[in-house]
Amino acid sequence: MMRLGPYESTNDPQESRQKFPTLSSHASITAAETEVGQIWAQADWWLRRYVKVACFTQDFELPENAVDQDALRGWAHPALWAHYGGRHSGVCLRFDRAKLIDQFQAQLGSRGQCFHGAVQYPVQRFSSVPVEGLDVGQGLEFGIDAVVSRYIEKNHQDLFFTKHHDWANENEFRLILSEPSLLPAYLSIGDCLTGVFLGDTFPAARLDAV
Repeated sequence: MMRLGPYESTNDPQESRQKFPTLSSHASITAAETEVGQIWAQADWWLRRYVKVACFTQDFELPENAVDQDALRGWAHPALWAHYGGRHSGVCLRFDRAKLIDQFQAQLGSRGQCFHGAVQYPVQRFSSVPVEGLDVGQGLEFGIDAVVSRYIEKNHQDLFFTKHHDWANENEFRLILSEPSLLPAYLSIGDCLTGVFLGDTFPAARLDAV
């Protein structure tokens, strides 16, 4: 069983810090400063805490004539073992991506908005806030939940699948669930798991457990 974590727990400060989406309004709509603050606060709560994420490392593509075809597999990155694998003492799980996506949509699709895809790492990455913002008038009329949901639908690529180029070595793939709940989201992965890899310093005393 895999648990999707809150988006605010990611390592990139552009993702985990407080969000201030651009606000727009029609000429006939005027919002008080307190209302603007409430919209920002509610939008931030949704974007960082209601959104849940599972992060993976993809295989890098190698030419067919490469001597070691496993050199750039997702489980073969020493730096990632150092950062996320207990300094090489942990475990890495390998998944069938197509089966994982199918299970993600089948198990969690009814709970909220589901997105999946590879993360892009453009060289120029100046802002994590899409140009098109939240409509203040619609927020006041229909509620911030509905407006943020539409905002996520239109901007999920910029919000959740675009990161600073400095993270490009992670070659990340993500599953994203957006739902109006703080309850954890769990995904059964038994049918998707295709391999288990142990770190270079994995404790020998725990081999029987594995």
